[in-house]
Amino acid sequence: IKPCCSVKRYPPLPCPHHGVVMFGRLCLFEARALSQRRDFRTCAEHVEWQKRVVASSMRLPSAAQVTHLAAVPFLAEVDPLSSRYVVRAVPLSESVQHTPSASLVDVTWPISTDPVVEQSIRTLSGWGTFRLGKFYEALDALTADVAYRHTDGLNRGLALVTASHAHSITIARTPPGKDVRIRCYITSAGSASVEVRTDALTVGGEGEKLVNVCYTTMVAVDKATGKVAKGAVPRLERDVGGDEDAEKERVTLANLHKEIRTTRSRESIKFRTPLSRPPTQAEMEAIHALHRAHTVASEQPAGPKRLPDTVSQHTHFNSFVVFPEQRNVQGTLFGGELMAQGYELAYFAAHYFMRGAPFVPIGLDEAAFIQPVAIGDLVTFRARVVHAEASIFRVFVTVEVVDRMDTAKRTTRANHLRFVFVAHPDSDLSVLPETYPEILMHVNAQRIHAVERPTEDLLQACIGTTATGCPLDGTSTRMRPPYS
Repeated sequence: IKPCCSVKRYPPLPCPHHGVVMFGRLCLFEARALSQRRDFRTCAEHVEWQKRVVASSMRLPSAAQVTHLAAVPFLAEVDPLSSRYVVRAVPLSESVQHTPSASLVDVTWPISTDPVVEQSIRTLSGWGTFRLGKFYEALDALTADVAYRHTDGLNRGLALVTASHAHSITIARTPPGKDVRIRCYITSAGSASVEVRTDALTVGGEGEKLVNVCYTTMVAVDKATGKVAKGAVPRLERDVGGDEDAEKERVTLANLHKEIRTTRSRESIKFRTPLSRPPTQAEMEAIHALHRAHTVASEQPAGPKRLPDTVSQHTHFNSFVVFPEQRNVQGTLFGGELMAQGYELAYFAAHYFMRGAPFVPIGLDEAAFIQPVAIGDLVTFRARVVHAEASIFRVFVTVEVVDRMDTAKRTTRANHLRFVFVAHPDSDLSVLPETYPEILMHVNAQRIHAVERPTEDLLQACIGTTATGCPLDGTSTRMRPPYS
């Protein structure tokens, strides 16, 4: 990188953000960070990552036994139907502590034999047998159960909080009439945090098949101070007699996920992050092209117009007060409730955006829990369709706590979730961000869209779903009409 100070008449200038010498348009700090960047650079890399995820799925340990709900206290407390599920785990008395299999829990939804369970989790489309919102609600509780089993947190008085869910993708369609297993296990452990992987698997005559996956980061904190409790998480030991190659791959993937989090945090365009940077010139040129197309369309002669949708037209709200029955064991709002509420509002926004045309929910880019929600808090969910390109669109949900004493006061910290949906492949979707915050959400989603897309196999399965009579409302298979 050629330093800008190489031209004698221009003296070296300090970076206004980091106070170090500038190199062209980058400061030394940014140039070094760019050279150390680790993230998905192409769609091919992300497809290869998906293959590695499928290959490294953990089998149910041979020592696992059907057990009672005491093995999953968090799930038992928040799910009224948990007594109908089949829970499997390795008895702690018979396991080597601090191994992945020792803390693993496996919960079966008996869809094929229990109509109550089948009705409670079913989706409206023909894509699968369970709603992603129910999957996220269950995994939020189960990841806590797994983390506390690994750390013996309940007996030690530890507080383990969910920092984020990420890299949730749909691998395959869920065939009707088959039971679904949700399997949670630890893939890596640091001094104060663990990564927990959750697999959704269908069970049939051909064995188990992975259909969805999600990775969760949990952090140990000191109950008295609320600070990170370093050294509180035991080291993750290797499973003796297990699939050694798959176990090593899971650790490698966990390290990759950590590097991706670091890279994306460093390159964040969020206002309140220390290294916040504006969108690039190319990204702003793309925004300019969207606005120019909107202007040209709006100024056409009188008659039917095909105006692009705007983010503001597809922004929806939902508010409620947190009651005691929604709390977790730590006395705050159960994260699974937040996930389920966020998904339902995002689903509504997607349905509204598609105007009756079919679509399929396929995953979650991320869910970041920044602010705890207490009992009695006033909570507002806001869902926006922030990005749409070709047949894929994303809905960004923010969760804010309203100040009861000053309802006009802006919140400084908000939890957020971003869900991914796919429509018929012949769709040509787009959405126009108008305000600067909307532009930042759009650009952030565009960055993920550029490198993380559904595989061709999944898209072909979606084609079969949306084109052969399995739409949301069960009646319409027409294409989405334009806004006018």
